[in-house]
Formats: sequence, C-alpha cells, structure tokens
Amino acid sequence: MKRILMVAALLMSGGVFADPLPIELFARQASYETVKISPTGRYLALTVPSGNQVGIATIDLDSMKLAGATGFGPGKAVADFWWVGDERLVATPAIQLGSRDFPQRTGELVGFRYDGAKVRFLIGQTAEQSVGSNLKKPEVEYLSAEVLEPMPARNRDAIISIDDLQGLGLPRRGTRVARINTMTGSRIRMGTSALDKPSVMLATREGEPVMSVARRDTGVGLIAHLRTGKGEDWRELKSLKNVRPLALSKDEQTAYVLATSDSDRSCVYAVPLDGEPPSSLLCHPTVDVSHTVFASDTGAPIAALAEPGRPEWVYAAGGHPEAVLLKKFSASFPDDQFVVPVSTSLDGRRMVLLVYGEREPGVYYLFDKAKGKIQQIVAKRAWIDPTAMARVKPFQFTASDGQTIHGYLTLPPAGSGKNMPAVVMPHGGPLGIRDRWEWDRDAQFLANRGYAVVQINFRGSGGYGSAFLSQGRKQWAGRMIDDLTDGVDHLVKQGHIDRERLCIYGGSYGGYAAMMSAVKEPDLYQCVIGYVGVYDLKAFRDRTDITNTREGLGYFQSSIAGTDEEMRRDSPITHLDRLKAPVFIVHGGEDRRVPVNQAKLLKAALEERNHPHEYYVESGEGHGFFDPEHVEELLTRMARFLDQHIGR
Repeated sequence: MKRILMVAALLMSGGVFADPLPIELFARQASYETVKISPTGRYLALTVPSGNQVGIATIDLDSMKLAGATGFGPGKAVADFWWVGDERLVATPAIQLGSRDFPQRTGELVGFRYDGAKVRFLIGQTAEQSVGSNLKKPEVEYLSAEVLEPMPARNRDAIISIDDLQGLGLPRRGTRVARINTMTGSRIRMGTSALDKPSVMLATREGEPVMSVARRDTGVGLIAHLRTGKGEDWRELKSLKNVRPLALSKDEQTAYVLATSDSDRSCVYAVPLDGEPPSSLLCHPTVDVSHTVFASDTGAPIAALAEPGRPEWVYAAGGHPEAVLLKKFSASFPDDQFVVPVSTSLDGRRMVLLVYGEREPGVYYLFDKAKGKIQQIVAKRAWIDPTAMARVKPFQFTASDGQTIHGYLTLPPAGSGKNMPAVVMPHGGPLGIRDRWEWDRDAQFLANRGYAVVQINFRGSGGYGSAFLSQGRKQWAGRMIDDLTDGVDHLVKQGHIDRERLCIYGGSYGGYAAMMSAVKEPDLYQCVIGYVGVYDLKAFRDRTDITNTREGLGYFQSSIAGTDEEMRRDSPITHLDRLKAPVFIVHGGEDRRVPVNQAKLLKAALEERNHPHEYYVESGEGHGFFDPEHVEELLTRMARFLDQHIGR
C-alpha cells in the first residue's frame, strides 16, 4: 500500500513518465513535403528532403511506381514547382538557408520531364551550375522568375513573372509578365506591373496581367492595382486593404483575393475586373482565413481554412458538390485529424488529400471520384506512431492590457497534466508567423521527455487580424515578451505548469524572445536556450541578409528598430546584468539570416560576467540544422540541459 501511494504521489506531481522514445525518431527529416498532381491525374510529384537539399520525385499513380527524380545538388532545394503539361514540370530552385527559415529562392526556372529527362535551364544567373555541367550553357540573366499560369493545355508553355534581382544599389523596374516555352526557353513579353517595383501578379491564361500588388517602400503594407485586360489602364483598388492575389475565375472576369475591409480580418473576396464593388465570399467571425479550396469547374472558392484553435473549414454558400465531398472526407477520419485538399486534376476526377493532426505528422491520400475510393499514398513521417505522441490543447487568456491571446499547451502523454515542469517555446518570424494545432517536432520531443510545452501566439503573430499583427511592430522587447509572461502566469494559475520549474527555448526570433524574457523576468526562468537567435540588434542589422534590399531595410526600421537607441534598448545583450538563468547558445556557422557573430557576441558577454553557459556551434549548418546527426546532437544536449535545471 505504501508503495502504491508513493507512485500515485509521483504521478500527481508529474514526476513519472513512460520510457522516452529514441531521439533519432525526432531528428529525422520528413520523407515528403509538397505534393501536386498532374493535369490529367496520372502522375504525382512530391518534394523529397535529403540532408541540406530537396529534390522532386514523381509517381505513376496507375502503377503506383516511381517514375523519376530530379534535384539541384547540395545546398539547393525545390522552392516550388508546377505541372505545365501532363509530362513536363517547371521548378524554381532555392538556397537552403537552414531549417528555421524559408529557402531563399534563386529566381531561376528549370524545366524537365516527369521522368527527370530533358532538363532545360530556362532563366537565371547561375546557369548550368544549378543542373549539371553536361548541359549547354544558356545565357546568364540576373533575373528572378516564377510561374503564374502553367497553361497545361499547351503541354509546354507557361505564363511567368520576371523581376530584376534586387539590391540596395541597383536600379529597379516593375515586374514583367511573359509567356515562356519550357522546351526551348524562348519567351514573349505580355505586360508589366502597375508600379516600378517587384509585384505579385495575376494574369489570364493567355498571359494578360490583370492584377498587380506591390509592397510599400516602408516594407509595411500593400498597394493593389487591377485592370480588365490588354491596353487598359491600371487603377488602384482602394476598397480593400492587405490584398493578396489568389486566382482568377475560369471565365477570367473575377479575381479572387485574400484581403481586409471593414473588419481587419483577412477574408476571401471576389473582385470583378470591370470595376464593380468586391464582395466577401469566405470569412470567419473571429480570425483570418487562409488556405483556400477552389472548385474544379468554375474556379470559384468553395472553402477556406480558419484556425481559432483547432483548424476548421469555412464553406461558401451554395453547397458546391466538391464542398459537400470535403465535408464527407472530414467526417470519415477521426476527430483528432484534419483533412485538407492539396491538389486536384483539371477534371476534378482525382484529388490529393493531406490528413494531419496534433499527433499525426501527415499522410497523403488519393481520392478517385470514378472509383469512389480513397487510398493512402505516402506518409511524411511513417516511423512516428501517433498513439505515442502528446495531445495539443488550444487555450486563450486575457493579457495584462486586456487583449485576448491564443496559444497551445502540449502535455506529456504519461503525465498528470498538473503542476508540470514546462518549456516555453516562442515561435520565430515573428510578424505574420504563428504556432498551430499540428504535430511539432520540438514540442513532441520535449513532451516525450516529460515536459509540458507552452506555445503562445503573441502580438504580431499571423492569423488574428491585421490590427493584432500591427500591434507587434517594434514590440520585439515589449508586448511580445509581456504576452509570453502573461500566458505563463495564466497556465500557472490554471494549475497546469509549475512556476518553479520553467525554462524557455526558441529559434530565430524565438531565440531572441527566450533571452529577452530571461532578462526582463529574471526570476521566472531556470534556464534559457537560444537557437540561431538575435541578441544584439545593431550587429544583426549590419550583417543580416534581410537588410540587403530597400524593402528589407524598410521593414527592419519600421517593424524592428529604427534608431541606434531603439536597437540598444531592445537588445538582450544590453541587459545581461539582470540575467540569472544559465544559458545554452546554439548556432549554425553558415547562418546568413542571423549570422553566427550573434552567438559569439553573447558568449563573450557571458564569459566577461562569468555567467554559466554552454555553447554549441555547428560549422556546416545555417539558420537551423538540417543534418539528422546534428539535429540528434542538438536534441540530446537540449534534453541534458533541461534535465539538469528543471528535470525529473
């Protein structure tokens, strides 16, 4: 009896957990990422990560066999790709900056057949080095391009947008729209953006530009123009704000956009090109909508994703048959999984679905309408057992100034859910980025080690309206950090986490937030982990690749810090005399987004103060680690560091 009572007491305090899973399971990269089906539905193309590169594999869906593979070499990724016919694709390569940042597009375009043959370098500045020295060297062009309209009916042509590579000292022109032959590389110019600056364009299937959206010179806010077609003057779209083009209707008379109007929430709008007022089609009462599903027959939006906590669909009026089908798909999977259509053949006969959840990293399914059959194709992380993963609980609280803030609490599978040791994990970005109800490697790893994980969508996070996002500008050290503190206080009062056993860990801006939280609230955290983080804002501004363009520099000055005094005041390194918690500094030696001098500056300042710290720089990594061995080493050291300070 005494033994039973002792075990029960340990369980109540969160001190006994199931045996942890091998770290290697969490360190592996996903097997597959983006998936797109060919126009007729015969082939499937998937991006395949491998170390610091991402290639494309194709599957013949009739035989379910590998049909081909293409890649761009070490350090390169497929940033995006498009089917331009049923047997030909075009891809844009990118440089892999690190796992904590989006790959940096080179702006090049490469065409190739589904089986990896007939590769043709189409546009770009690095010529044959991107696809192999055996190819005939094309003309080197210092341009950046991407596909606007694949034109699958032509089986080889595509409508593309073209920009000059940007730099602070370079002249700039507007975005050009052209039709390109993806077999020969020849192109015909079709039109130009409304303003002399890089713009996001919408064009008809024949290549006529009809919508043009550019960022303002400050780096904050967008300005949109539209026109009815060739020869027409551009006119500013003033009735909507924060316009992001999505698609044209099949009759090419209406542009569909994400935008804000009277409400500051992003909704899907229909914008008639003839000048009639826009109309709202898909809107959520409290949060933004994002991923939009379009009908295969009309091209009209039929559903959009909203994420107030768990994801949910907002459906358009009218009950389109494909929307009814989506509802049936959603009902056919367990409640803890969410279904998203990601790609559809032109005739709507075959559809690819992504099914994911808080414990399921993601599985792709193929739906064949003619057969009425759904079958699994591939899993992102087939080695992860969802039943061994932790639940993710959405929560919300009222911040100290009255603002409602949302977040997610991941609780260890074998814990009591009460009075848990916890790790606060602020996300990177920070503006426009958010945490979601989904499988998160770091959160699941920490929960598997017995820690509750707190993720808070502080001021400036995306998904909660433009006003909420704007409240984060120049608040790196202000309300963003206060929201983290208020969220911790809320969960402590709820009894979920133990205030005496808290650490904070984050990457990129999250690394900054971890250090700034520790100096702003020195008695709250028992340890700090800064991963590819920013600690000295002036040194960051002078070396980061963000400020290499006018828009990037404008963004830094308007959204992060504009003066030397602001940068000094808001840098964690300025306030280290307040720091009490031991620090674990982690960085990639090849980081371009947040150069490694940030880690070196923090290390030197801590050494000067004889402050306890650990230091781990991986020379071959960038803004976040790719190599599974390096990731495993990082997770191992993190677990040891946390166990030492708040462990069982």
